[in-house]
Amino acid sequence: GSSNFSGWEIAWAQHYAVQRNYLGLVSEQHKYSLMYRQPEPEVLPCCRELGIGVLAFSALEGGLLSGHVGDKQKGHRSNSERIMNLAEVHRQRLEAFSALCREIGEDEATVSIAWVLHNHVVTSVIIGPRTTEQLQSCIKAEAVQLDKELMDKLNHIF
Repeated sequence: GSSNFSGWEIAWAQHYAVQRNYLGLVSEQHKYSLMYRQPEPEVLPCCRELGIGVLAFSALEGGLLSGHVGDKQKGHRSNSERIMNLAEVHRQRLEAFSALCREIGEDEATVSIAWVLHNHVVTSVIIGPRTTEQLQSCIKAEAVQLDKELMDKLNHIF
């Protein structure tokens, strides 16, 4: 597998492997979330075309998409200065996202991961739960169905 390759690097690595009768890439590990969609124009189509699965990381964007930014829990990652600054910059989007999640009865983390998994080239999301509750939220995402209307709303927010 590869990690953080551009589309042309993935294609080149695959070509190199095929020319030498190697197995080639089977996965690409890449940052991908509602807020970080840079892989969409190049990396995801390349992986789809070449049959390479994507392992997405940072699906919760460092906690911004977890619904817990600003929690008073001491030492909580979402209280870092960087995350708090990003939360302020994206406040309107995050508030709209939270409202939409409440409307459909799902928590933000579950919807965030479900959105990433909705892209069929994504074979798995790399998660880092610290509690049983967080793990359950991540696991639940696999079963959440996002219809076209909901996908359109999420894509409009982000």
